Amino acid sequence: HLATAYMAARSMENGELPIWTFFIGNGSPYLQHYGFLFPYLVGFADLLFNDLFRSLKVVLMISHALSGIGMYLYVSRLCNSRRAGFIAGLGYVLCFWHLQQVLIMGRLPLGLYYCLLPWVFHFFEQVLLVDRASRGVLLGGLSISMLSFTHPAYGFYTCVILLLYAVVRLLLLRKHGCFKKMVAASLLYMVCGLLFSAYMNVGMWVESAFTNMSDFDFGLTDPDVSWQRLPG
Repeated sequence: HLATAYMAARSMENGELPIWTFFIGNGSPYLQHYGFLFPYLVGFADLLFNDLFRSLKVVLMISHALSGIGMYLYVSRLCNSRRAGFIAGLGYVLCFWHLQQVLIMGRLPLGLYYCLLPWVFHFFEQVLLVDRASRGVLLGGLSISMLSFTHPAYGFYTCVILLLYAVVRLLLLRKHGCFKKMVAASLLYMVCGLLFSAYMNVGMWVESAFTNMSDFDFGLTDPDVSWQRLPG
C-alpha cells in the first residue's frame, strides 16, 4: 500500500493521473482485492504536504473522523435518538478490530472502507424519506461505488448486507402511505450503486483472463481469476 501510494503521489507530482490497470490489480497476490481510491487520495494529499507519511496520516485521520460522524448520523436517524447515535459513533471509532486491521495488520485502504461503510446505510435511510430520496439515491450510489473503488470484495459483501437490510426495513414500513415510492427509490439506489461501481467491477471481469495468475504457485485461484474470487 505504501508503494502504490508513493507511485500515485509521484505521478500526480509530475502532472499525471496514474491509470489503475487490472493487470496489476487482479494479477498480483497482494493487490487483487484492492482498488485505486486510497492511493489516489494519498497522492492528492501529497500535493499539499509533499511528505508521503504525513499524507497517509492525514487521509487516515480524516477517514477515521468521518467514519464516526457517518455512524452517528445513521444511528441517530434510525433510532431517532442523538444519544444512541453518539454511543454508536463512539463505539465505532474505538472498535479494536478497526484499529487492528488498519494499523496493526497494515491494511491501510480499509480505513477508507470503514469510513464509507456507515454512510452507505445513512444514505439509504435518506432514501426512505420521500422528500430527500433523490439526494439519498445520488449520494448513496456514489458511496457504494467508492466502496468498490476501495476494496471490491468488501464492497460486494456490503451490497449483500445492504440488500438484506433494505428488505427488512421495507417490510417494517409496508403500511406506510408512501411505501411504493420507498420501494422505487430503494431499487433506484441499488441500480445507481451498481452503475457507478461498474468501472471497477466490469474491468475486473473483462481483464481477468489476461492476468494469468494460474501460472504462478500463489494458491489464490482455482483455477484462475473469476467472479467466485470476488467475495473470497
